[in-house]
Amino acid sequence: MESTAGSFRRWEIAPALLLALLAGASILYAASRPGNYDVGLAYSGGAEAFRSGHPEAVFTWVSTPFLAMLMAILTRVASADQAATAYNLFNLALAAGLIASVWARLRRRLEPIAWWATLFAAAVFAPFSSSLWWKQFNLLALVLVVAGYVLIRSQRPRGDLAGATLIALSISIKPVVFLLPLLLLLRRDTRRAGLYSLGWIAGFQGVAQVFLADRAGDLATLSPLPALANFSAKSLPQTNGWACAHENFSPTSTLCRLVGSAADWNLQRAAVFAIVLLFAILLLRVLASAPDRSWDLFAAACLLSPLFSPIAWSHYQLFLAPMMLLLAVRLPRDRSALPGWGLLAVCYPLAELICAPGGTLAPPPRARRGSVRPPPTPSR
Repeated sequence: MESTAGSFRRWEIAPALLLALLAGASILYAASRPGNYDVGLAYSGGAEAFRSGHPEAVFTWVSTPFLAMLMAILTRVASADQAATAYNLFNLALAAGLIASVWARLRRRLEPIAWWATLFAAAVFAPFSSSLWWKQFNLLALVLVVAGYVLIRSQRPRGDLAGATLIALSISIKPVVFLLPLLLLLRRDTRRAGLYSLGWIAGFQGVAQVFLADRAGDLATLSPLPALANFSAKSLPQTNGWACAHENFSPTSTLCRLVGSAADWNLQRAAVFAIVLLFAILLLRVLASAPDRSWDLFAAACLLSPLFSPIAWSHYQLFLAPMMLLLAVRLPRDRSALPGWGLLAVCYPLAELICAPGGTLAPPPRARRGSVRPPPTPSR
């Protein structure tokens, strides 16, 4: 649907001022909040990576070798406080740039009221704010995959290669949207981009493994298996309690809390994997008729990828945003789309319930006797 007016109207001054007030408050909160949060955790892993080549020795480390290498280099040029401050400002710039670029493109696709409604929904989206306040790498990962997919969609010379590089960089830093290269492989028109992505991921991680092996002085560190084993071990409920923590929104963690016990963890994981896989197959069948390089494929990858992980903190719901926005833009404004609008009306408020570390509309449940208790200091 095309808007008849791309220019701003006089009445739009009011929502613009209100948006500036809301955004300013969130930015001020993010900029002034003390603590290094997730950058501090990553910095600790980087320091250990530089010292011993084994970032997994840090209890809270569950990240990639590539991020360990980047953080190890960062520890040589900045303190933890300096790194957190610099990344906080970088995160805020990413947030402003992402929203500005996306809604600039939507300006001529949506009527002004719908445009402002979706813009406000994005600006106050709790997982978006939470990612900023935690000083999280989520936003960087999302910006990189969005930019990469835009290049792939452009079909410019070397657009597939450049886009695949950005997607691989995102996954190498934080593999939240790890399904995107695999979904690209399913389409003949995007298969080359998918192969490029996998090649770049292997290259980035290979360079990181060489760096870690050099710091460890041990050729055995060239293997990526210790990093995978570290994540697998720290995802188990008996290791640290993260697996069933109330802020872990993964389907496996949700089932664990519903059952009230992690005694049958392997069975629970198998059941969740089967259900999520079935959901993924059904969704991909629905999208089978979608055009190649469409945003449908991208939104599906963002939606499905975190569902397969045993750890998905509340701010990972940021990756629901592409599918929500796609539905808000595409759904007809009539009765035929009531089920779709009803789904949005349920999903969006649920994602707003937790806005940690700023607060929560849903207090954590009290642990029952014999039930799984939340961990004291979860890694994110």
